[in-house]
Amino acid sequence: MGTCNTYFQEKQEIDPYNVPQESQPIKLDNIEESQQKVIKIQAHVRGHQQRKQVEELKLKESEDIPPTEIATPFYGTFEPQKDIVLKVLQENPKFNWPARAEFKNLTRLAPYKIIKNEAIYKGQWKNSKRHGRGIQYWPDSSVYQGDWENDMANGQGRLIHSDGDYYQGSWVNDRAQGKGIFKHIDGQMYEGDWLEDKQNGFGKEIQHLFIYEGEFQNGFKHGKGKLTWKEDQSYYDGEFQNGIIQGTGTYYFKDGKKYQGYWVNGKMHGYGEMYYCNGKIYKGQFEQDVKHGQGEMRYPDGKVYIGEWKNNKQNGQGKVILADGRIGKGIFKDGKLIKDD
Repeated sequence: MGTCNTYFQEKQEIDPYNVPQESQPIKLDNIEESQQKVIKIQAHVRGHQQRKQVEELKLKESEDIPPTEIATPFYGTFEPQKDIVLKVLQENPKFNWPARAEFKNLTRLAPYKIIKNEAIYKGQWKNSKRHGRGIQYWPDSSVYQGDWENDMANGQGRLIHSDGDYYQGSWVNDRAQGKGIFKHIDGQMYEGDWLEDKQNGFGKEIQHLFIYEGEFQNGFKHGKGKLTWKEDQSYYDGEFQNGIIQGTGTYYFKDGKKYQGYWVNGKMHGYGEMYYCNGKIYKGQFEQDVKHGQGEMRYPDGKVYIGEWKNNKQNGQGKVILADGRIGKGIFKDGKLIKDD
């Protein structure tokens, strides 16, 4: 309480007749003159910064320009000369450059002619190497549009061959690798995984006679896959080895019957089961696409044959079990019983 009282007691009153005079007014001329000086200083700074940036760009560009033993400036115009390549360029969608932040500030030069292969390259460079976005034309009219790194196709790109075939997709060190699509000029195509220029992984292949969808290895159908014949829609679903039907799998024939079992070199070979449209069922050995060896055939009327087969017919020792349980044994030849036991 005492402190507050002391504060108010010591506070002086303001004399209304003795108000301090205002300071002298600021002249507008002085403000405008100061602003002009600031603008000049800022302009000088910006000009210095821009000149510095230009000098840095020139220095950077000089570092990126390839030496004459690698490439020389090309002052002409160049386009593919083959009609088939021009047709592919016209009929297919324009290549969409992928967004890559690391390419944003790279040096872009006028066209250069590569000494090694006489190709014409137009695009970005880094440390005297093709690096960034670029297009290259070869003397045979082949064209590559896409990403480059360290003087090689790396990233996303499209290569159109001189015969009209083209690949579009992922590249690693000048080779197709990753996801991509290859189209033949005649309409055949492959779309899927690649490794070092070869189909490898999962993909879909469309040929004139068939469609395959499944696994690939080292350029061949290898692993599990489905092969459908265009003409009659019959199909195989199973294992492949080095481009051949081999291993275990099921084939669905055009007439409705079905085989499931072992395959060797594209043929039914080993143990298998054949299911017929009329109700017959065969379970046993196959050799080179025919019933051969030990096998069992069950018929719709309940009859069963168990015994030896040769070239799709009962041949050798066998027995027949009738629907009523009676059993007959003997020797068969060309599907007929020739001797009773």
